[in-house]
Amino acid sequence: MIVTDHFTVGGKTCIHQDCVCAKLGLTYRDVEQAGYELAAKRDRPDFILHISRLADIENRNVVPSLHKLYSLATIYHLSPPEIW
Repeated sequence: MIVTDHFTVGGKTCIHQDCVCAKLGLTYRDVEQAGYELAAKRDRPDFILHISRLADIENRNVVPSLHKLYSLATIYHLSPPEIW
């Protein structure tokens, strides 16, 4: 998997994932809560996105697991390739 430091949302190239959060009006806490809800719905704790993991993905270019990538895509209403 190739990790890039930018992606496109609605035709706008963004440098950081928080651009998507801001566009959707979400905070890291909102994303974390949505991750908990998705994990409960799927009955799999792997889908939980802790704030510390979000920060690592955002700031340190940590590659998320497939479960966390799915969570981000679901929460941000994007397909996984649009995120990475």
